[in-house]
Amino acid sequence: MSGSDSSRYLYRIAMLCGILPMTVGVSIYILYEITRWDVLVLAGLFTVYGGLACAALGFICIIAYAFKRHAAGEMWGLGVGKAVGVILLNIPVCVIVVHLSLLSVTRMDSYTVVLENKGEDVVAHFELETPGGAVGIEGIAPGESESVRLSFEDPGSITYRAEVGNDLLEGVIENHVANSGGGKKSIITFSDGEFSIERME
Repeated sequence: MSGSDSSRYLYRIAMLCGILPMTVGVSIYILYEITRWDVLVLAGLFTVYGGLACAALGFICIIAYAFKRHAAGEMWGLGVGKAVGVILLNIPVCVIVVHLSLLSVTRMDSYTVVLENKGEDVVAHFELETPGGAVGIEGIAPGESESVRLSFEDPGSITYRAEVGNDLLEGVIENHVANSGGGKKSIITFSDGEFSIERME
């Protein structure tokens, strides 16, 4: 293998070390969003560590490539800059994918309740009773809204109890739900002296 061929292979390896982790990481994230396979979370974690190893190998290869090109009296700056840029691009891509993944996992592992006060009275106290315990919201004025995320593993029901003026209002949001509802959401609206519930998947 000639020096020119070996330097070309080093350059290709360096580029591959930059492109491969990004491609695999983004593909795993997209597949997880579609399938919700738990094994993909572990695969994503290994991809992060694999990306670090690829980056190290990529830098070694591109340094060797630069030395070989320089020794042969050939131009090497543009190629090195391009390869280094591709390798370093993994950093922002990794940060974005990890951030989106954490948001996705949090969203799917919680049951969101949105309370909207469209009435004329203050909802002085609103309490949710869930399999994971009670959660309270205080003082929701007319025209305001509050949201809470509930996390729990045990199955059970979600009920509410609210104090509006001199009235105590109670109701059931979910008769049976488990594992934090898998990302479900309910919008509870207070209007005309009563609560209405809209459930969303």
